[in-house]
Amino acid sequence: QRVHYRNGLVGKTPTLSRIQIRCLEEVGFRWVAAMLAIWDDRFKQLIEYKNKNVNCLVPAQYDQNPALGRWVGSQCKLYKNGQMKEERVKQLQEIGFIWSAR
Repeated sequence: QRVHYRNGLVGKTPTLSRIQIRCLEEVGFRWVAAMLAIWDDRFKQLIEYKNKNVNCLVPAQYDQNPALGRWVGSQCKLYKNGQMKEERVKQLQEIGFIWSAR
C-alpha cells in the first residue's frame, strides 16, 4: 500500500483512490514513518556503496542491490523536478552525490 501511495507522490499515476487512502488512515495506517525509514535505509546503503566504490554513481541495474539503483534514480528525478526537500538535498550533497552522470 505504501508503494502505491508513494507512486502518487512522485508523479506516477496514483493507484490508490482518496477513499482507499482515507480508509487506511482511519484504521491507523501510517505512511510517513515507513517512508522516512526507507529513505534513511537507502541513504545508509548509498554511503556503504560510496565507501566501497569511491563514488555515488550506483548503476540503475545494480545487481547487488537493485532497490538502491532505483532509489538513486528516483532521487535524481525528484531533484530535477524540484520535488526534493532541501534537507535531503544537503544530505546527498555532503556525501558527493552526483545529480546527473550525463
